[in-house]
Amino acid sequence: CRCGGMGALRECMCNDCQHYEPSCKACFVAAHLHNPWHWAKVWNGSFFDRQDISKLGHVVIIGHNQHQGVDCPYTIVKEPVDFHLVHINGVHKTKVLFCRCPLIRPDQMEACLRSRIFLGTVSEPRTGFTFAILQDFHLQTLTSKKSAYDYISAIRRKTNNVFSSEALLFLRVQQIWIALTMYKQGGQVHNMDTYFPSRPTGSVVVPCFSCPERGFNVTDTIMETISDENQHLVQLFLMQDGHFGLQRFHKVDDPDDMSLFPGCSFFPADEDYLPYERDVVATSDEKSTCSNFNAIEMQNKLKFHGCVVTGVIAVECGWHSVFLSMADLHKGER
Repeated sequence: CRCGGMGALRECMCNDCQHYEPSCKACFVAAHLHNPWHWAKVWNGSFFDRQDISKLGHVVIIGHNQHQGVDCPYTIVKEPVDFHLVHINGVHKTKVLFCRCPLIRPDQMEACLRSRIFLGTVSEPRTGFTFAILQDFHLQTLTSKKSAYDYISAIRRKTNNVFSSEALLFLRVQQIWIALTMYKQGGQVHNMDTYFPSRPTGSVVVPCFSCPERGFNVTDTIMETISDENQHLVQLFLMQDGHFGLQRFHKVDDPDDMSLFPGCSFFPADEDYLPYERDVVATSDEKSTCSNFNAIEMQNKLKFHGCVVTGVIAVECGWHSVFLSMADLHKGER
């Protein structure tokens, strides 16, 4: 090896690096302190065997001085933890140690987030997903509608078929990841409601930026002094329509499942909307002798048989077709 160490053979390669020069194990570890998720191709006498960096004797330190790869002096009294790290190039069965500095010891979740790792569990974490794979799957599922099971199966095949499927855990982590991303991009972590009091509290929805909004793109002076013939320039035009092809049938649900955006996105919170819907429908039910109306009632019974949600109604901007709010319908085409 170029390092000149005694017995240091050029037995390691890295296909994840561009133009990596074959080196010994010590040089490979030194070159990958900040890229520990690259696969090591190690010569075993017959062929180059793909191995995790932990097989070369390296332990990944997480949380010390916020820099990956810097040793923590207090980790020598702690045994490394076997850790499954799911990255975009496969599933790594590696070894990690969390910073144990007595005064500035960070929380394990915080330390992993600073290292761009999202843990699968909060207590005693043994599995994590890199930000790169979470961002890649989010883009893949938006453009190709790929399921989490198919995506994580492909990641497994990049490693080998021995690893168990992490599809369910990956799906749960991805849901939380998307929710946190929306709250961050929606400005809620920056207390955005204090700057835009006219918008719904806690909203993470992107509004129509072209439509007039007091205090945002139209001043109070313009709203109060504009002439009658120019009122249409500062008016908000809304459209409302229902889609009865978006149905949800009865199915077995997870009783512990819950919305991560209760009343903060397009749909209202159930505890506010369902009582209102029951009151409105109860006061609008009337007997009718019209044969056409009875035919519609019979059509509703047949068309929406077994449906929990019979359709969706949406409100959108009339000028720019930006969706503003939606609600589930439960009484057929009414």
